[in-house]
Amino acid sequence: MNIQVLLNRHAYINLETRKKNGTTVQTPVWFVTAGDDIFVTTQKGSGKVKRISNFPDVRFAPCDARGNLKGDWYEGTAMILKDNQSSVEINRLFYKKYGLIKKIFDLFGSNPSNQRLFIQIKPKITHE
Repeated sequence: MNIQVLLNRHAYINLETRKKNGTTVQTPVWFVTAGDDIFVTTQKGSGKVKRISNFPDVRFAPCDARGNLKGDWYEGTAMILKDNQSSVEINRLFYKKYGLIKKIFDLFGSNPSNQRLFIQIKPKITHE
C-alpha cells in the first residue's frame, strides 16, 4: 500500500528525530501529503528544526494526538523549507485537511504564522 494513502486516513504522524547525543525524540504532529512527500509545520527555532538541521534522517508513523502509534514506522529524509511560494500551497493543504481547527489554531495560537515554517519529508520507500 502507498504510504500516503495509509497516512491520509490519519490526522497525526509521530515524527521521530535524533538529538546530537543520539537519543531520539518522538513528537505527534499534523501533516499533509502532496505527491510522494509529507509536510509538517512547526515553529521557527523549535527543537525539531534544530534536530533535523543536524540529522535529516527521520522516522514517522501514523498516530493519535498523544503519539500512540496507529501503524508501522517508515524512514524518510527531512528538509526545512525556506521557499515562501511553496509555503502558500502547503498551508492551503493544511486548511483543506484540518478546516476549522486549523483556522482556530491560527487565530488563537500563541505564534503568528510568520513564526512557523514547513518541513518536507521524503519517504525512503513509497510502496510496499
